[in-house]
Amino acid sequence: MRVFSLAALLLFAATGTAAQDCQRARRSYEVARDSMRPDQTMVTRAWREMQATCDGTSMLSPPRSTAIGSGVVQVKVRRIDKDIYRTDTDHYIQTRNCFQLAYGDVALLRYESYRYDNTLIFRDRGACEVLKVFK
Repeated sequence: MRVFSLAALLLFAATGTAAQDCQRARRSYEVARDSMRPDQTMVTRAWREMQATCDGTSMLSPPRSTAIGSGVVQVKVRRIDKDIYRTDTDHYIQTRNCFQLAYGDVALLRYESYRYDNTLIFRDRGACEVLKVFK
């Protein structure tokens, strides 16, 4: 069983580049979210710290002209049909049994090709299994 303290999760050094700080914030959020018993206040704090640390030019926001690749990206999603969401970059996300209503909400898309644990994580702590992402 993995048990983490809040101090261990939020290890942010004052020195370093913005990309390194963003990477640390993202890792802290992933550890908090993936722990065996996630404390929702820790997950929320890590989410907010990641949002504050990673600005629009950082690695979490893909450039508008590129496709969504592997990793974790911040997307603005809108539900257009049952289990189909559309991003602001005109990509479509197919989910499985996802009942989250989204009308331009910011979410994190954790997606890597050929993986089974792809997820779309909404701000209200809801998460949905992602089957595929297509244009």
